This record gives sequence, structure tokens and C-alpha cells, in this order.
Amino acid sequence: MDDHNANRFDCLRMIAALFVLYSHCYPLYRAGLNDPLAYTPLVSFGALGVAMFFVISGYLVTESLARSPSLVSFLIKRALRIYPGLILACVFSVFVIGTVFTPFGFVEYVFHAQTQAYWLTATGFNIQYNLPLVFADNPKQHTVNGSLWTIKYELLCYLAMAMLLAYRKTRPAFSLLMTLGLGAVGYLRQQTPWSSPFDVYLGLDYYHVTLGLFFSTGAVFSIYKDRLRPSLGLIIVQLLAWTVLPENARFLIFHTLMASLVLYIGQRALYLPKIPARLGDLSYGTYLFAFPIQQSLMALGIGQLGFAAFVFASVVLTLMMAFLSWHLIEKPALALKQSLPFLRSDASTPSTLPKA
Repeated sequence: MDDHNANRFDCLRMIAALFVLYSHCYPLYRAGLNDPLAYTPLVSFGALGVAMFFVISGYLVTESLARSPSLVSFLIKRALRIYPGLILACVFSVFVIGTVFTPFGFVEYVFHAQTQAYWLTATGFNIQYNLPLVFADNPKQHTVNGSLWTIKYELLCYLAMAMLLAYRKTRPAFSLLMTLGLGAVGYLRQQTPWSSPFDVYLGLDYYHVTLGLFFSTGAVFSIYKDRLRPSLGLIIVQLLAWTVLPENARFLIFHTLMASLVLYIGQRALYLPKIPARLGDLSYGTYLFAFPIQQSLMALGIGQLGFAAFVFASVVLTLMMAFLSWHLIEKPALALKQSLPFLRSDASTPSTLPKA
């Protein structure tokens, strides 16, 4: 069921991206407004979408690591997946969105300190959110692309995987230790007062822990796939554990349960539509471009037509931009994995990944 044609991970990633888009529609339409799921004991649609992304990424990126002929090729392939689209999103925000909505003249805008600083976003580690007076009158003021904050955590997960899971023989043990360690930090953090998820505890903020835990649990399912597969039985056991454990001890179970559900659906729910190859993988592009497009629609007054019109226009225009991003930038970049011999994932090629 791990064959690309025998799972629905592409569909789930698209659903996750649309969850994030939909969740953002609410605060972008009216300040202080949250999506309906946020008013229940469950997480918001946006948080659910991000969790799905990290679980699937942990699972599939671990598969990529196992197939990579070297650690360098693995890291280059990860860079080819993240950076071309991210750089395009930065160019789009600066030269399309920014020039349209800033009150400054072109030259003054381009050389403005805030514009110059925005290019740091292309590193993935130093995300900037503001361009000179762009979206200053929107309900969500100034923020050009509020979705990009997760890119740093995704990249850190790749680097942690490269450092901890490169050795094949110790990979199973280290993946478990990483998951249990993050679960323990998450549990201990809850016992300590904190005012912001970005407060650092034991060197990690909340998102290092929770997103890292989703990612590492996906990695565990990949590494132990011959002995540990997501199943209804496993999901029921975790649900039972959830009901009997005290509230402050549910942190780890919540993440493993989410991972089990996402991977079970991805591997078994073949009734979900299979995304045609000619359409492409639009999930990353949707994630990258939705927020600035939504902000632009609000600045143009589309919100005055009502919330439904705003959501519809956001989805249509974002998918159009994601389509262009995939076919013009992302897909050609990923094609380098097959055109460059040292990047090919070939089972017949002896792996040069370090072995314990």
C-alpha cells in the first residue's frame, strides 16, 4: 500500500492545504473571527491541516531518506522540493502583491528597508511578514503571507532527520527516542507556566515540539512499516488510552493518534479521488500562495460581496496560481532528481548513507 498509485497522500495533502486556506478566511475576512472548528474542543481547521502536512511529510520524507544513495543527495532533494516554490512565492509577494498595494513609488518601495529584509524569507529560516504599508487597511493588517511560519519547522525536521536517522542500523531506535523525547518535553512544558507558544523550554518552543512530534511519528510508521501499520485496532487502543489518561498526560497520545488516523486514511481510503498527473501536486503551491491572494482580495473589496464569495474567489485564484507554480517551477525543479545521476533514487544503486 506504500506504492504511490496505491495511496491517497496527494489527495490528503491537498485537503490539508485547503483546510489551512479555509481557516485563514475567517480572520482575514474579519479581525478576531475563527473558523467553526476552533470553537469546539478540537483544533481549528488550520491546525488540523498543518498536523496532516507534518505527519505525511514525516512518513514520505523518511521513505525518501531510505531510497537516497547518499545523505547529500537526500538534502539536495529536500531543497529542490522546498526552495523553488518558496523563492517564487517571495518574488510574487514583492514584485506583484507589493507593487500593487504599497503607496510608495516603485524605486522607493524596492529599496525600502522592509522590502530588502523580506528577501530573508527565501532562506526559509528567517520569515518576514511585512512589506512597506502593504495591506495596512485590511482586517489582518500588514501581514503579507502568514502561512510561511511553518517552513522553518519543516526544514528543521529535515535537518534533525539527517543528523539522527542517517545511520540505517540505529534508525529504528533513534526514531523512537526522538518521538518519546519530544513527547516528554511536551509533557514537562505543560507543567511550566508559559505565555506564548514561542516561549522556549529546554531549548525548544511549542511548535518545535508539536510539529516535530507529528513529523517523527510519521517517520516511526515508515521505519517500522513491516511491523507497525496504522489500523483500526491501533486507533481504538489509542482512543481508549486517551479516555483513561489524565488530561496533562495526553500530549503524546494525541499526536500518535492523529498520525495513525492520517496514515490509515492515506493508505486505506482508496475511495478518495486520485489527483490526475496532468493536474499536478498543487498542495504546496496552495499553501504558499493562498494567504497573499486572500489578503489581496480583501484589499480589492471582494469581502464586501460576502464571506462565501470571498472563500470561492480565494480557492479559485489560489488553485490557478498553484497550478502555474507546479508546472513552471516546482515540477521542473523536481525533475532534476532524475536528470542528475547522483540524485537518483535507485534501489539497484548501493547506498552511501553511513551505516552503524
